[in-house]
Amino acid sequence: MQNDQNNSGKNIYSVSQFNRSVRSLLETSYPIVWIEGEVSNLVRPASGHSYFSLKDEGAQIRCALFKNRLNKISAKLEDGKKIIVRAKVSLYEGRGDFQLIIESFEDAGEGQLIKKFEQLKNKLLAEGLFDESVKVALPVFPKRLGVITSPTGAVIHDIITALNRRFPALPVIIYPSRVQGATAAENIKNMIEIAAERNECDVLIIARGGGSLEDLWPFNEEIVARAIFNCKIPIISGIGHETDTTIADWVADKRAPTPTAAAELISPDQAEITNSLLEFENKLFKLSNATIQNLSQKIDFLTRQLKTPDQQIEQFVLMIQGLSKRLSTTILLSLSKKQQLSERLNINLNTLQPSNKLQLQKQHVNNLAGRLKSSCSEKISTLRNRLHGFSRELNAISPLETMARGYSITRLLDSGIIFRDIGQVRKGDLIETVIKNAAVVSKVDKIIRK
Repeated sequence: MQNDQNNSGKNIYSVSQFNRSVRSLLETSYPIVWIEGEVSNLVRPASGHSYFSLKDEGAQIRCALFKNRLNKISAKLEDGKKIIVRAKVSLYEGRGDFQLIIESFEDAGEGQLIKKFEQLKNKLLAEGLFDESVKVALPVFPKRLGVITSPTGAVIHDIITALNRRFPALPVIIYPSRVQGATAAENIKNMIEIAAERNECDVLIIARGGGSLEDLWPFNEEIVARAIFNCKIPIISGIGHETDTTIADWVADKRAPTPTAAAELISPDQAEITNSLLEFENKLFKLSNATIQNLSQKIDFLTRQLKTPDQQIEQFVLMIQGLSKRLSTTILLSLSKKQQLSERLNINLNTLQPSNKLQLQKQHVNNLAGRLKSSCSEKISTLRNRLHGFSRELNAISPLETMARGYSITRLLDSGIIFRDIGQVRKGDLIETVIKNAAVVSKVDKIIRK
């Protein structure tokens, strides 16, 4: 910065230079500040800008809120209202006025709500209530829609209108609830739990219109957030305007910017479905025609191949005639070969001497008869010896031979069970004792164990 120097070497600023220097220093030292105070001396000239003072018990600051910033702020600026401003510190060089250039502001009461909002948001975020992995997918074609909202507000009308426009066949169940005020959060929580318990719907919309942070606060309450998280039915949040964001939006399975958008999000577009069905119908019609044409061509081909009974009979007659000719030719050829063979055999027979052949055959037969007689005698002798051996072995193990040596077999008379153990006999039983050539029936009078 250039400034004049007098003969004594002192730096002397012009007023403009000094104000410019101070402005640069302020803007560099305080790029953005948050300040709380009360609005006073509010002036709104024709330019659309707003000028006012921000004061507390001990001081005040001039403030400027330009039109382009004011249009983006939903809160109202009024004299006597306590607000929290986000501003840049500056200096109006023309008058040397120290001032704040306001970028945004909010009600001072909302500042505490914002702090509470951030604390709950961070808490639920740490617990995983916002994780995409825990969110439930929305049904593509819902069977029944539930809406939790005020039954008398414009929101339910907007939702029904959107559904009637897009998919009027979708049934709607309204779970009436307060959406603003001290009891609204508890009421919303109860409606979510009732909807989950009844399980009448396969998707829910929680909705209300726009408003201030305080108006929307029931949707920032922890009990509402946990009720949404614990609900097994997928939930769409359609709360406020597109710029409004609540804790319920973070926890919900899907967020819509407005209630109407929520209805459009979950309802199939009837026109699109109709067009899709028409396209499928055309494709099916073309495919059916192509299939029918293909089958018709096959039928025509098979029809040409199909022969009438007269044609089949004629074909069989021709085939039989051909087989008959082949059979006649085969028989004649076979007879010719047999005749030639017979002639050759006759020639051979005449050339041979029957008496010599007969003598050789007689001698051969006699040899075979002698060998057969000898073989039969030898075989009979062998079998007789084996039979005697088997007879001796059979006699050795025969119970009759055993009984001939003085042994006997005892058994129950009624059942024929042979006694092998004294435990099988009871006093009074009728028993039969078999010896070699007789049987004795007796009654057990006494059992003597040895």
